[in-house]
Amino acid sequence: MDIDQAVQKTGSPRKRIITAFDYLEQKGDLELKVSGPRLGFRRIAGQDIDIPAIKEKLVKRFVTREKNDIRRLQQVVEMVNHAGCKTRFLMSYFGEDIEKDCGHCSLCLNGENAPIERGTAGAERLDFSLMEKLHSLRKKYPEALQSPRQMTRFLCGLSSPLLIKNKLGKHELFG
Repeated sequence: MDIDQAVQKTGSPRKRIITAFDYLEQKGDLELKVSGPRLGFRRIAGQDIDIPAIKEKLVKRFVTREKNDIRRLQQVVEMVNHAGCKTRFLMSYFGEDIEKDCGHCSLCLNGENAPIERGTAGAERLDFSLMEKLHSLRKKYPEALQSPRQMTRFLCGLSSPLLIKNKLGKHELFG
């Protein structure tokens, strides 16, 4: 179904039509499949294409995006673990300097920052019900969550084409 055509024929806002489709999908009355120009490619007639080169370029783009996502997560952890005023840290990050502490962040209000410690996740630290949910989710979406890397990306909130396709970015355990 062409969403734009549905908007024209019904006079309803685009958002309302999409919301209705999402509702019907959740109820099991229809199945939505993502399509359109953002995921579609067409070959221009008469042009030779180098599939391996295109694949390599897309893989490089994805790896670069993943590295940037991880770097941003590390910056957030650094900000949370910063021993001083959080607002001053953020202002400094954006190139501004304030002369005194803000008075409203966790350090300013409580006199301390509880850092996030990086540790190894052993079985004794994992919630069994969470593990059951993850196992069930992995069975339901094997293509999107089959490898440890895919599962890690999902749990860290790092999107990927397969997570988007399966609408797992909206799942309660994403991130």
